[in-house]
Amino acid sequence: MSATELVELYFELWKTTDDNERHALAGKIFTDAAVQYAVPANVSFSGVDQIEANIAKVNKDNIQQAGLQFHAGNSIANHNSVQIEWSVAAPNGKTVGTGRDFLLLDEDGRVTALYMFMGQG
Repeated sequence: MSATELVELYFELWKTTDDNERHALAGKIFTDAAVQYAVPANVSFSGVDQIEANIAKVNKDNIQQAGLQFHAGNSIANHNSVQIEWSVAAPNGKTVGTGRDFLLLDEDGRVTALYMFMGQG
């Protein structure tokens, strides 16, 4: 999978409210043994199932219940990695958070490690 396709699927994974679609996307994007690390929350998740469960919780709490909107920023690929910038907006459109994700990829372009750096608006 190309870096461009990966980034598109990655944002769809975080945005979709459909559990079946999220599950299919997670399986396509992450390896079974992928890991996720997030700061400043200082949490980590091991395996595609834990990562998917975390994304589902973030989606429910932030998109479905709070009405936040996630927006893709710039992304850049570098060999077996992709860096992605993103922002989060309140329902009124005001940016309430920003972040940068760093994805390490296997030879098939699937994510083996996700490093999330979250800031505030």
